[in-house]
Amino acid sequence: MSKKMMKLSLFLSVCFSVNSFSQEIRTVAQDNSFFKYDTANPKKLGLCREIAEAISEAEPSLKFTGLNKAIPLARIEDFLQYSKIDLFFCMLKTEERAKKFHFIDIPLYTINHVILAKSSDEVLKNPNLNLYEISKLGTILVNKGSALVGDLKYQGIRFQAGAKDDSQILDMLEKNRGRFYYAQDMTIRYVLQKKKLSNKYTFYPKVFKTEQQLIAYSKKLNPDVVSKISKTIKQLQKQGKLKSIYQKYALNQILGLENFLVQSE
Repeated sequence: MSKKMMKLSLFLSVCFSVNSFSQEIRTVAQDNSFFKYDTANPKKLGLCREIAEAISEAEPSLKFTGLNKAIPLARIEDFLQYSKIDLFFCMLKTEERAKKFHFIDIPLYTINHVILAKSSDEVLKNPNLNLYEISKLGTILVNKGSALVGDLKYQGIRFQAGAKDDSQILDMLEKNRGRFYYAQDMTIRYVLQKKKLSNKYTFYPKVFKTEQQLIAYSKKLNPDVVSKISKTIKQLQKQGKLKSIYQKYALNQILGLENFLVQSE
């Protein structure tokens, strides 16, 4: 091979390597999930949005587009399955979802499944009930399309899942169209504060399940990009950058910040 051809080959190799990591990585925000994504609040864009931006800042070749576009969670799953987006920040892993797309198994943060009730509710005086026993006392509401729906189905627990987000379910509770809300503690606490209802509602004093929020990604996403993202997340964890982001959003009064981070570092 001539020197001219060798130089051309090296140039093309370098270009290919750069382009493979400089491509725009398509994602979206989740609508009506203000703890995760709140584009209307410049001081608090949402935990998941800030994690995405921290990754891009640490590794500029990872350019995420679509963070200003918010769509329902059910549509996000479809977009991932059919590769209309490349990845999504902060999703619970289920068997059904794992059949349709992949996950980066590095926890972004830990959530707890909890029951929310009005502070005056008599059920709060009996801390030893299980979910089945609670469901016998009144209607349990849960977000439509949430992974928690499958969890309740698996346990054979009756519930109502017509509402699309936390705000709508709180409105239903206010109108006595349900007695309990089965939810993720971090997201619902954030909405309670946002709607100034923290004093009116109380969490049942028991955690029913603990899980991690992960990055979900399309089966067609370049494995080199996945590796690059994973490496950058671990780097941010070691540097303490993720912890500083968590502290802005750590509203968990059930387990506290230490437990909120325990699976993430």
